[in-house]
Amino acid sequence: MKDIRQEQLAAAIANAGLDVVFVKKEKFYRHIELHPVGRIGLNIFFSDSNIEAIFVFHSLGVAGSYHRLARDIGEMRNPNFSPDPPYPRLPFSNVIELQEAVDLVVQLFQEGKKLILAYNSWTIYNIYLCQLIVIY
Repeated sequence: MKDIRQEQLAAAIANAGLDVVFVKKEKFYRHIELHPVGRIGLNIFFSDSNIEAIFVFHSLGVAGSYHRLARDIGEMRNPNFSPDPPYPRLPFSNVIELQEAVDLVVQLFQEGKKLILAYNSWTIYNIYLCQLIVIY
């Protein structure tokens, strides 16, 4: 990422069609949408030559990243559960690969959001089940 500037990171996200704000304190880009079922969001963090995408859902008293909530369900099923890798990241080495990685992240976010919005009978169990499908 040393050769890729902050403006190029923001441009890659904008080119993928996502409106974001940069959260300076946390050093990631945030996209939040308000829907009747709750807030659906995507946080995108860049480190070195990697991109980490964090899909976030807040609804029905359940809040947090899909990764954390899916891990909680995995641990309920099996106390020895451990996701591998714990925080998946997509590598990139140039601006073209950066754009491809961001495009993939935004596409997965849009597909996950579409599934959530298509389902009308949300319960905590259904939210957890959806999280498992999206993350794993």
